[in-house]
Amino acid sequence: MHIDDGETPRQAALIATNDIGLTVTAGTFTAVAVFLPIGLMGGVVGQFFKPFGINVSAGMLTSLLVARTLSPPLYWQFIGSNPQNLTLLCKKISLGADSTKFTTTCSPGH
Repeated sequence: MHIDDGETPRQAALIATNDIGLTVTAGTFTAVAVFLPIGLMGGVVGQFFKPFGINVSAGMLTSLLVARTLSPPLYWQFIGSNPQNLTLLCKKISLGADSTKFTTTCSPGH
């Protein structure tokens, strides 16, 4: 984790976003490349699938925009100067997970 390496929350969020940026972008463009042509199909079949293909493509592109622009600042605002907030966030997220199926390491330094 970048915070464990001494980075500030802002630097850690930006570095982590850049680390996974290509993967997220490639995955999004792959899904859009599949669903957008479905939304642009003609004929009777196209009439049924047009809303589906267009909505999925628009949703995926919007999700990419949020992941690349809004998530990092929201993360570093939430964490602030206290890395213990990260542990609290992990614990809150893990509350809904069944501990017999999922294992999550939420403590800083692991």
